[in-house]
Amino acid sequence: MTVSRSDEKSLKAGPYVGADTGAHFIVPSSFVRSVKGMAKFVYALAIGLSVLMLGAQSAQPAPQQAVVHMTNYAFKPQTLTVQTGQTVVFQNDDDATHNVTADAFKSGDIAGGKSWKYTFDKAGGYSYVCTYHPGMSGTITVSDASPTSAP
Repeated sequence: MTVSRSDEKSLKAGPYVGADTGAHFIVPSSFVRSVKGMAKFVYALAIGLSVLMLGAQSAQPAPQQAVVHMTNYAFKPQTLTVQTGQTVVFQNDDDATHNVTADAFKSGDIAGGKSWKYTFDKAGGYSYVCTYHPGMSGTITVSDASPTSAP
């Protein structure tokens, strides 16, 4: 099959069969222009998507949530290190009601199977306890997530 391009002055309608050469198609120049326009659109779309993907790869991901489980009347892990801006979920896996109490925050009652979360915005050390079960204690160390520059 051969494809030939014609200008609008010599446009003939539809396909026709040549005696010696097989199938031929006369393609209007307006169709060729629309195909070129479509090709430019697809090319621009591919470039745009590539730029978006590169931008998404270079963006820093949001800090992940850390989880402290209240299991068998203990905080697990008992010590944890996170970055500023990171959220810690306190998940009560026991049947008993617990709480998470520190100088900086107080959870209130957390029923069995429920959770409470807190986002740490300031660097430092945070010791906490369950006031119902004083043997339950833990420590979270929060390090500064922002880069520091040397003077």
